[in-house]
Amino acid sequence: MTEERASSKNAVLRQTYPPRRRGSRTGNALFHLVASLFSVHVRSSSSCRKDMPVVEIRQLRAEGCSVAEIARRTGATVSEVRRIVGKLIPAEKEKRRKEQEATAARINAQSGSWSEKVRRWIAETGQSEATFFRVLERRRSAAEW
Repeated sequence: MTEERASSKNAVLRQTYPPRRRGSRTGNALFHLVASLFSVHVRSSSSCRKDMPVVEIRQLRAEGCSVAEIARRTGATVSEVRRIVGKLIPAEKEKRRKEQEATAARINAQSGSWSEKVRRWIAETGQSEATFFRVLERRRSAAEW
């Protein structure tokens, strides 16, 4: 008799599982109705605007203006200007890279321990040991080619 009760009890549990949610459809609809009554339209920020003066930004950068100066003149943000023209002019980037490599080669050619070379590098450039190592590695890989 207890086995029959257990099997009938399991049958009842199977019929009612998962539990029915009465009114959930109506509740959902009511929620969305009320939410639509209080909806607010938010205007997009200036970063989404389509009237960005791209030509003017590139022209100012070609004239040698800084990113901050271009942003001030055009009314764009610094990040918008960077997105269009990049952080550095390619010629400036190459010039900076050559200066880094020359400084790293000069310091590395001097006698002394690695820590002394790193101290000189930091004193002259203000950059970290990791940058010094990367510049030397870049020089080595360029020499192998």
